[in-house]
Amino acid sequence: MKGLVRAAEEEVARLRACTDGVPSTRVALAEWLSYHIGECRERMNSGPARRRERHFRLRARPNLPAPIPRLKPRAERAEPLVTW
Repeated sequence: MKGLVRAAEEEVARLRACTDGVPSTRVALAEWLSYHIGECRERMNSGPARRRERHFRLRARPNLPAPIPRLKPRAERAEPLVTW
């Protein structure tokens, strides 16, 4: 029995080493989150600002010619096609 418990503990230790500190169960996640909640909230609040710093809108080069007009459907007749 002790050998079975020891083997299970070794397997759990091996699995935890593979996850490299990332919680893999709900209990582990709750424990990890309770310890790191301040960091999580700070990252969530600063996330949009950090994304805005890294991203920018593409603009056309200043020396490009004017764009061509878009194709539009022709206006149809306002009269009915079927006589009643």
